[in-house]
Amino acid sequence: MTHERISALSIGKDCTLIGALKRMDETEAKLLLVTDDGHLLGLLSIGDVQRGILARLPMSTPAGKILRKDFLYCGVGDDPQKIRELMLENRCEYMPLVGDSFALADVVAWEDLFGVRKPTDKRRAPVAIMAGGLGLRMKPLTNVIPKPLIPVGDKSILERIISNFADSGCDEFFLCVNYKAAMIEYYLSTVDLGKAVLAMVTEDKPLGTAGALRLLRGKVKEPFYVTNCDILVDADYAELLAHHEKTGDKITIVSALKTMDIPYGVLHFLEGGVLDRIEEKPVQSISVNTGMYVVDPSVLDLIGDDESIGFPDLVDRVRQEGGKVGVFPVSEKSWYDIGNWDEYVATLRVNGRG
Repeated sequence: MTHERISALSIGKDCTLIGALKRMDETEAKLLLVTDDGHLLGLLSIGDVQRGILARLPMSTPAGKILRKDFLYCGVGDDPQKIRELMLENRCEYMPLVGDSFALADVVAWEDLFGVRKPTDKRRAPVAIMAGGLGLRMKPLTNVIPKPLIPVGDKSILERIISNFADSGCDEFFLCVNYKAAMIEYYLSTVDLGKAVLAMVTEDKPLGTAGALRLLRGKVKEPFYVTNCDILVDADYAELLAHHEKTGDKITIVSALKTMDIPYGVLHFLEGGVLDRIEEKPVQSISVNTGMYVVDPSVLDLIGDDESIGFPDLVDRVRQEGGKVGVFPVSEKSWYDIGNWDEYVATLRVNGRG
């Protein structure tokens, strides 16, 4: 078990940022061990990778280039109680145990000591769930049931969204509805939402992907989460909120890194059509909008009464007014989009729910 865990969590110093993200997705870990010939060089967290992306480092940057010089570790002979206290105090997902010359001997995981996976930090903030759309991409299913009630396993996608935020400490929810609103409200009255307090915000007419937020003016007085009703994002929501507050953004967009294999030789040429080089079957990485945001309440004043507006247009309006819009990146497999059939089926398979 020890060898398997070390192998799964270890990457070499020359592993690229995109390679590190893929390993995190494969292992569902947010912390990796960077090693060289079996010796521990440092730790690489999802936060380290996110900071690298935000610093516009190429995804081909070696992990060894962004390692922090200070990191926690223990010796192979250290008192187990000391290890436990260090992990609890610093909320460590893993604690590497090293021998002479930093030879990596073992890795102690949070669940080894406490019996469960390390819980995420909790930060309370209101949540607005945009659930008023027609679900056109999921027809004909949405001719019968509204998109928020599409099942993912034994629960609706809406219940899973609420549960994810509740696990992060959120208990105040605003559900912006229009299409089949009565069916959604009735269904929610029949299920257990725990401590979540849910308020229905009904559009009299379709207001686009952002217009209904105007109806929250005066109801939210602090930065709040906004999410589409057809996505699941596996991220540290408390860290996202802290990032938003630190940067002073009016809107923070959660982005997912998508990689695409180009099955052709890509031509790079100079002025006049002179060939510079041929890049054979490259892998390209782009950042895409997941449909999840943190929004400052002042943004609501930029939406007109009964105005139909899409979120991209609202982002442009914020920037035109001098507001700053930021990005918070997550890995590719931290984002599940069930708004179309192909992604929906893939989500069921990945999560063992299909």
